Amino acid sequence: MRLDRPSAAHLLRRGAMSGVQSDVASFFGMQHDAAVDRLLDTSVTSSLPGWARFTDHDNWGSQNRMIEWWVDRMITDPPTIEEKVMLFLHSHFATGREKVQDARLMWDQHVELRRHGLGSFRNLLDKIEFGSAMLIYLDNETNVSGAEQENFARELMELHTIG
Repeated sequence: MRLDRPSAAHLLRRGAMSGVQSDVASFFGMQHDAAVDRLLDTSVTSSLPGWARFTDHDNWGSQNRMIEWWVDRMITDPPTIEEKVMLFLHSHFATGREKVQDARLMWDQHVELRRHGLGSFRNLLDKIEFGSAMLIYLDNETNVSGAEQENFARELMELHTIG
């Protein structure tokens, strides 16, 4: 089955961060299976910049530059499922800069989400839950023997895994 324009637009809206006319035109007429394969091909996305790209500012400035970089990437990179998955995972494994207060740790978490987001959920969970940003966000630094802090375990179980 070949994609008509509405089907191509629907696929790009649901499976990627796109739906603009030029992207729809590039998927229009493709066989459905080939279009899905193309959408799943993340080898066409641009590489990640190094942390140095964001460090010419203070902590908040670095964080804002990272956000600007990501929004630009969602808009300008070829349509693949990667950014859609990243947006979902970023909200699923939510951390906040006001609490973490270290842009580098937030960037490290973003990198781990990208590295493991389309792979094994078990590996992703291990990398994110035990990453510094999440440990700070879930108050694990106050977790001491005899006065256990339950936030980390509760969030891991209730929000990030079994619900």
